[in-house]
Amino acid sequence: MFITLCRIAGIPARWQSGNNTRGDNAGAHDWAYFYIEPFGWLGCDPSYGGGAYGMGDEIKRRHYFGNLDPFRLPSNSAFERNFDPPMTYVRQDPTDNQSGEAEYAAEDGREGRSLGEEETITSRVIVTAEHRMA
Repeated sequence: MFITLCRIAGIPARWQSGNNTRGDNAGAHDWAYFYIEPFGWLGCDPSYGGGAYGMGDEIKRRHYFGNLDPFRLPSNSAFERNFDPPMTYVRQDPTDNQSGEAEYAAEDGREGRSLGEEETITSRVIVTAEHRMA
């Protein structure tokens, strides 16, 4: 909604998705950028900013409007972008693919198909300096 409201107001805005890698946890997350002269593209996370507002944390709310924390790993910048090579079967997440996709081809009379989330194992691992030293 933030991106749409910016665009209605004539402010260039774009979407970004990826992973939040705070602490020892990583998970899919989306955020936005908006363009303001003379500063250029500024980050905005209405989700985290709204959460800070709900907790009464005005400093964090203001931070997430024009800034982002350093714990982000961008993975997609084009909404519903096709894969290269393209998938043959229906994607599980056609929007932003933050967790990957899997499918198998038809062979030996067996019909090919995409694999559902319950048929795959996905993990995200945070590699820290301690991991690299081991």
